[in-house]
Amino acid sequence: MKMTNALNLLTLIFLSTNADASYLRFWRGEKRVDLTAEQFQTGLNSGLLPATGKLAETSAKLFSYYPALIKSDLVEKGLPSEVALVEYESEASYKTYRATAEGQGYADLHWDFFNKAQSKSLVPEKYVGTIEIEKAYDIVGGEFNKADEASSFRTYQRPVNLSNEEYISFVKSHIDQVSKSNPNAFVLLVAQNYIMEYVKWDNQGNKIPAGESVIVDNNLELKSKLEFGEAIRFK
Repeated sequence: MKMTNALNLLTLIFLSTNADASYLRFWRGEKRVDLTAEQFQTGLNSGLLPATGKLAETSAKLFSYYPALIKSDLVEKGLPSEVALVEYESEASYKTYRATAEGQGYADLHWDFFNKAQSKSLVPEKYVGTIEIEKAYDIVGGEFNKADEASSFRTYQRPVNLSNEEYISFVKSHIDQVSKSNPNAFVLLVAQNYIMEYVKWDNQGNKIPAGESVIVDNNLELKSKLEFGEAIRFK
């Protein structure tokens, strides 16, 4: 499959001085079937994205937010409509906010745009050398809230004709390859037919070359709107 800039990636970063590890959630959302692509995009820009940004001012203590809007041709091939890596100060701050009426209202806002039965978040686990499908992994334990670091989002298609065992071996080899570039933060989600990753470096020159399995490859640029077909940084 030819590599394509198939999403819009938006980054909302709030600098922190917390020395403890932050809390990450890797979201995958499926668009409601009764919404057009235009309605979905407009709704995210006017509703969910601003609401998520405001979490930095609440007890949730949002640190950073990296949403990605996937193009319809890849959604038709099995990718989610929208994904996001969301970083909070801690699991406790996230759960404290979610237990409030305001927090429940924010959670319910998602269902204005997403199919509730087909949309969910995974909490990345610390990577210790083993891989399971439909799990997310925090490879190096770094934080994503440093605005002066280069960052990227990639999606890889599962190579054809691989058994699950061969696929897991492929994922492990990929992790080893990216790790050699010394990323400051590296989170990876392993789905049945694709891999998604967010990576941050001191210098974008550390980014490894795209292989033939890459179907989405985007760096983050400073812009202010979530649109199809480009990656942007927003804060």
